[in-house]
Amino acid sequence: MSTQNPTRNPTRNPTRRRPRRPRPRWFAAFVRHPSALYGSVVIVLLLAAAGLSYVWTPYDPQRANPYDQWFGPSFEHLLGTDNIGRDIFSVLLVGARVTVGVALGSALVAAIVGIALAALGALTARWVREGVAVLVDVLIAFPTLLIAMMLASAFGGSLLVVVLAVGFSFGVNIGRVSRPELRRVRRADYVLAGRAAGRGPIRNLTTHLLPNVAPVFIVQLSWAMAVAILAEAGLSYLGYGAPSNTPSWGRMLAELQSYIGIHPWSVLWPGLAITLTVLAFNLLGDAIRDVTDPRLTRAPLVTA
Repeated sequence: MSTQNPTRNPTRNPTRRRPRRPRPRWFAAFVRHPSALYGSVVIVLLLAAAGLSYVWTPYDPQRANPYDQWFGPSFEHLLGTDNIGRDIFSVLLVGARVTVGVALGSALVAAIVGIALAALGALTARWVREGVAVLVDVLIAFPTLLIAMMLASAFGGSLLVVVLAVGFSFGVNIGRVSRPELRRVRRADYVLAGRAAGRGPIRNLTTHLLPNVAPVFIVQLSWAMAVAILAEAGLSYLGYGAPSNTPSWGRMLAELQSYIGIHPWSVLWPGLAITLTVLAFNLLGDAIRDVTDPRLTRAPLVTA
């Protein structure tokens, strides 16, 4: 008489665990990269500050109190107050919303423009490719800030102008950089096989071509976010960026630069926030490039 439990599978080892799926090699290299660590931490803090400002700020960032002018950093006001008595820490928190919005909006516009130009310059007829190449060469000669100032003078200063100008400028650059990569990938055997199997150009673009040039897109988009933050700060400083009733880091610099000789610490905080954020996006883009470029990953990664 068998004593085996009929409800238990005799061929199954209860102590045997399902093997874990190995992580990609680029992910391990990215985690070990010192630039990636710094950039990721700063960007996470930026997103946390922007999200926190929707539910809590120590003081109303729009409330002016003439009795609280130029308070130094203290327990009551962590970073002090400005020339009209606003809490600088509260204004910085709300200004992070503008920074995140401009960065993400510019990246979205740059991705749309870059993908469209790269696809037109690599997957269409010869006369279209040559026309797109000439157009890209002409457009890339105009600096980003010049385009933003031209749009601001024509349509008025706003954050939308900054997003469109930076996104369009970097989208042109992404299209120029990604076009040779797309032309190289489109001649690969698996792409030709998919085309022979009846796959259309759109499906080939989304299935095979774009995933192969994704590292180039990601690096360029990270740099576009950094330039967008600088452009917003510069245009707001000149009066073409954020409106006067919208707290932003560039607007803070414009309002406080007259008092830099008397209260230099008031200008320090927005300037430091802009510098650290732009540096974080640049270092994050460099880290992504280092771990995804096969020409750079052949050598062992040196960590600090």
